Amino acid sequence: MDSALERLSEAVREAGRSGRALRLRGGGTKDFYGQGLEGEVLDTGGHGGIVAYEPSELVITARCGTRLAEIEAAMRERGQMLAFEPPHFGGDATLGGMVAAGFRGRAARRQVRCAISCWA
Repeated sequence: MDSALERLSEAVREAGRSGRALRLRGGGTKDFYGQGLEGEVLDTGGHGGIVAYEPSELVITARCGTRLAEIEAAMRERGQMLAFEPPHFGGDATLGGMVAAGFRGRAARRQVRCAISCWA
């Protein structure tokens, strides 16, 4: 397990033991969205990067702190693009924030079924 993931895992375990609320935050571009911000900030931005990309299979695996711009740039190099249009709300928008906020854009409602798998 990499050090960033280990740090996040330990912070979650400790918060559970102590009963503290956590607020997961990647780029912070959606802090305006939803209810008031509560809980201790747990920054997921350090757990980023594209883990695997198989253009011929149209599959990309990336960590929660990966910037959407990084994913889109990698795909653009191969003549590909996301099959949905997530709003960025700034250059620091992350994959995890997109999933957590449920923002996938107009095209997702028409043609995309998103499957999210999480493992450590």
